[in-house]
Amino acid sequence: MNALVSIFDFTDYRSFLQAVFDANKRKNPDFSFRQMSQECGISSPNFFIQVINRKRNLAKVSARKMVSGLKLKKRETAYLDLLIKFDHAKTSVEKNYYFALISSFRSRSEVTRLHSDHYRLYTDWYNLVILQLADGKPVATEPSWYAKMVYPPIRPKQAAKSLALLEKMRLLRKTKNKFWKQSSRFYETDRELNSLAIRNFHEKMITLAGKALDAIPQNEREVSSLTVKMSAATYAKVKDRIQDFKEELMAIINEDRVADQVYQINFQLFPVSEKDG
Repeated sequence: MNALVSIFDFTDYRSFLQAVFDANKRKNPDFSFRQMSQECGISSPNFFIQVINRKRNLAKVSARKMVSGLKLKKRETAYLDLLIKFDHAKTSVEKNYYFALISSFRSRSEVTRLHSDHYRLYTDWYNLVILQLADGKPVATEPSWYAKMVYPPIRPKQAAKSLALLEKMRLLRKTKNKFWKQSSRFYETDRELNSLAIRNFHEKMITLAGKALDAIPQNEREVSSLTVKMSAATYAKVKDRIQDFKEELMAIINEDRVADQVYQINFQLFPVSEKDG
């Protein structure tokens, strides 16, 4: 069996395994996960299904068998090892470390540059603020203007890099009058990197929310919370309602034609106790 796809196109080894299966299935309609396991010398016929569905991890022994079964070369094997460590990392520090190593492996790839840009979009929290500020109005276009408009303020050099990144990603464009304007009010990022990049973004925005308690007057912010006890079933319902509420908010915001300030709206829902059952 051959992989039939390049592992360097992936930052998630589980997605890579799914792509390997799909490619072999297209080549041979009779190909199955059982056969995939057999050709990798793995006894469990459901092994790869469980790994892809995150019901089990890829351990060292099974990884070595998979490398042999897929005929991965030395560099591909080293890259797979990084993907496994990246996926299994427990902390943001570890994940960022392994992501940096992954990026260095793929630095010559156009796909890598795209992944890296998506990662940077969320890594620097002010990128999305600048994106929202750029609405084509006849205001100053210099990075220094954006730097002082962001709160807390950033350096003009940071604003310049942010504008360049947003233009490169085609999220911003210049009007005929040379003012910055959003190319689209909606954008999507690469889902493979979202878990790490958005985690970094959330951490920074939660930190900013804490600082806002002292830095922002009470009449210019809304901070509230609930401490409640609920079951797993109710948790799922509440989570769905939060998603619905976010969509309702976006519908209201998208109708605003006189918006003049950027706000950050955070949602957090997490346990603060162990289960008592």
